[in-house]
Amino acid sequence: MTPKEQRVEARAQQLAALAEAAPKGAPERMRATIQINTIRVPVIEQRRIRKFFREDTFEYVETGEHVRYTVDMILQLPEHDRAIISEHSLDGILVEDEPRYTREELRQIEEGYRNEVEAAKDHYLKAAISASTELALDSQRAERKQTFLGDYLVAPFSREFVTAPGANEYADKLKTKILPQIRDTLERYRSHKKTDTIEF
Repeated sequence: MTPKEQRVEARAQQLAALAEAAPKGAPERMRATIQINTIRVPVIEQRRIRKFFREDTFEYVETGEHVRYTVDMILQLPEHDRAIISEHSLDGILVEDEPRYTREELRQIEEGYRNEVEAAKDHYLKAAISASTELALDSQRAERKQTFLGDYLVAPFSREFVTAPGANEYADKLKTKILPQIRDTLERYRSHKKTDTIEF
């Protein structure tokens, strides 16, 4: 079995264990089963292929594995809450909004772009690659990772972290902030009327 197949199988077992741990039967109230898992992800290395009469090129090679941590969750709602979400289109409510890339990820992306610029032999090509990669980097700096209410309802909902403390902090955030926020939103819309008359 290849390392990739081993990773896929191990991950499938984790998610099956999460599904097994979740209570069976229709819930009367919103309930969440949260599990923190350790996973392995491939280390991809950028390798420069030097050529004498043409521009150098790059290949991306798997050189090992990193340990990462995931927070996995199955969120179960009673039918009347799902009906509220559907009726009022609450699945489109923005709950989390943060930068897509960490500083370390941006540093690695920038290093990869810099290698591509340095590899170009032709002066004009080097300038064109430099300009295009700078635009791409600016775009990546501005990218946001947005999580909507409906995303938490997709089973399993998963979020990956570089460190165990990061995963633990996010699991706590789910329990103390995000899930109560979802519950409060549903409570507000439970008595919401489509038509209302207000006198002042």
